[in-house]
Amino acid sequence: MFSRRQILTAAATTPMIGAPAIVKAQSWFAGYPFALGVTSGDPAPDGFVIWTRLAPEPQTPGEPPNTDRRVPPTLEAALAAFEADDELCAALGPWLVETFTKLKRAEWERYAKTVGDATTTEVTPWELDYYLPFY
Repeated sequence: MFSRRQILTAAATTPMIGAPAIVKAQSWFAGYPFALGVTSGDPAPDGFVIWTRLAPEPQTPGEPPNTDRRVPPTLEAALAAFEADDELCAALGPWLVETFTKLKRAEWERYAKTVGDATTTEVTPWELDYYLPFY
């Protein structure tokens, strides 16, 4: 059994144990609190899943945008970049890479055939008809 004195001593010193971690966390998040991105959860009756998306530092107002990394301009270019990434392809496996690229190449061919100018940056009626039902 614990005495009242032991319980009160433990209660008084417990907040001090977490204080260094709190101070350290405050220094980590002093500038930009979302350096690790967005965390979200997916509740279920028997538990939940938490995931985090890494996010880059936000752009400083008045500075030019960071253009070190760019999204490929077309699906065709994205597929070429995907297939050129040996590490990613090895991690996913040859069957998945081959199947995915075959499906996406067929999608690109349908798009290019229907739209005419496949390099357009405007949203086309084909894209609205094809992708909007998924959302």
